[in-house]
Amino acid sequence: MKKIIIVLTIIFITLVLTGGFAKDLNTLSQIDNSIVTDSTEISELYKKLTISKRNNDWENQINFLKLLSKKNSDQGNIPEALKLALEAIQIADNYKIDQKKAGLNFRVSSLLEKIEAYNEAIVYRKRQAKWNKINNNSNDEYNSLSGIGLLYYNLKEYEHSKVYYQKALKLAGKISNQHFQAHSNNNIGLTYLRVNKKDKAIIHFQKAIILFKSNTRSSDLDSLMVGIVSGNLAECYFNKYEKDKAFSLLNTDITFCKKYESYSNLVSAYLKLVKLHMNFGSWVKAKSYNKLAQNVLNDYPNASLQLKTYKNFISLYMNSKEIDKAENYINKYIRLNDSLYGPKIIEKITATKSVFQLDKINYELLLNQALLDKKKEEISQLKQGEKILRLKIYLAIGVALMLLSLGFFGYLKIKSDQTKKAEIQKIKNQLIKAELKNKKVENIELKEDLDAKNEELTNYAIEISESYQFTQNIRHELKELKSIGKGNTQEYTKLLNQVNSQLGIENELKDFQRKANILHKNFNEKLIKEQSQLTKNDLYLCGLIRLNLSNKDIAILRNVTEKAIRMSKYRLKQKLLLPKEKDLGNFLKQL
Repeated sequence: MKKIIIVLTIIFITLVLTGGFAKDLNTLSQIDNSIVTDSTEISELYKKLTISKRNNDWENQINFLKLLSKKNSDQGNIPEALKLALEAIQIADNYKIDQKKAGLNFRVSSLLEKIEAYNEAIVYRKRQAKWNKINNNSNDEYNSLSGIGLLYYNLKEYEHSKVYYQKALKLAGKISNQHFQAHSNNNIGLTYLRVNKKDKAIIHFQKAIILFKSNTRSSDLDSLMVGIVSGNLAECYFNKYEKDKAFSLLNTDITFCKKYESYSNLVSAYLKLVKLHMNFGSWVKAKSYNKLAQNVLNDYPNASLQLKTYKNFISLYMNSKEIDKAENYINKYIRLNDSLYGPKIIEKITATKSVFQLDKINYELLLNQALLDKKKEEISQLKQGEKILRLKIYLAIGVALMLLSLGFFGYLKIKSDQTKKAEIQKIKNQLIKAELKNKKVENIELKEDLDAKNEELTNYAIEISESYQFTQNIRHELKELKSIGKGNTQEYTKLLNQVNSQLGIENELKDFQRKANILHKNFNEKLIKEQSQLTKNDLYLCGLIRLNLSNKDIAILRNVTEKAIRMSKYRLKQKLLLPKEKDLGNFLKQL
């Protein structure tokens, strides 16, 4: 009997393993087939695109370019996807295929948003909004305006963000869409909250909740939004007098997020509770809610929320003097932060942005070439008309020679020459005016581009400074704990060494200086012409001052003390022969 049982067991295990193995092979086969299918489909689309180009079939060209852009985007090839979308826009512009322009501009904007090129994305989202308005697509126009507001929100330009959210709210009221009105009020409330205007934020959040609750076309999304907006409203009551109201609103947020399985919003609600408990010194409760957030993230990962959770664990365990656990989360935080914002990722994003800039330049060159060809054709037609005019005049002169005297002939000749000269001069004046207008537009675009790059460089400088100060604070706290003799000295030393390794920002400073030198090249050349005795360090300092950076931020970027920066500014002012009452920053900006 035992032998039979053993034999049956072996057969059963063999069947299970064989079935599992076959299932794995089948899964691998499906993955391979999917890759082959996508590759084949992309290849077929490129062939169809080539045929449509031969046949000058512009609308199908745009359709194939859109499909190829989507396929490349799905496979993570953002540069190629951008290139294809820009080519589609160029064709739509050249051949006046206006009905396609809104969707194409949205595609380019979305691709730029993926690589966090928010300023460039705003340009194309505004074009999308323009074409939606022209085509009377109110719902799409609302989404465009809200999208622009979100892009400015991501750039932390909350005033600009609020302007577009208010435009969206006005449009939502015009088309009587209560769902859109509720969303816009919530978005406006968030912009007021970020600039600490809590009274105004409360008004808009409360309006949003009422609109979501009373919507006659209410959906599960509206119900979920009641909870999410309640969580936003709770942040307005993070003070000791209204904390009970904040807890109640956050519990509402958690209830709705659980009910509708919105896990990223559920994590956000838990993290708000953590912040609230930490504000009032309830460290145990804060830790328990942070663990709840981590449990959700284990099942439904979200990198940005995970960073916030790790950061909370570091603060919580540092407070409770659990150094080993704090060290563990510091390491996790560093690894995840590097995977999201480390040098390799930044290099990849920069490369993608560079490809986009190159494609954009090529696209603009092609447009300029098309305009130039059009102008040449107009000039050619004018010359042809001029030839016909001359022929008529000569015929008239021939008839006049038979009828009139030599004196009358001479008079007609002078009059005709004056007429021709006046027409030619008029054409020349029109061409000169057109050229001047194009130059003016080009200068405006260059200035906007320079302002955007200056702002980007300033944000980069502040990011370096804040990152350095955060790591410096952790280092200071560890040194204090070590000085009072608590914990294992070797563990403190190991942890301090790891934190010290994060303080080395030489590569980031070199990268920042390189970018600053490129951006301020023309300014530096002009400054050297006026003051030839200035050194490279002086020029670099001038560039940082132009970016409106504080002495503290400049000190971090120069790796010196604030006192040294003040002395450097004083010496620089002397070299530039500026009087004491003259502001150095204003002088450099005006220059």
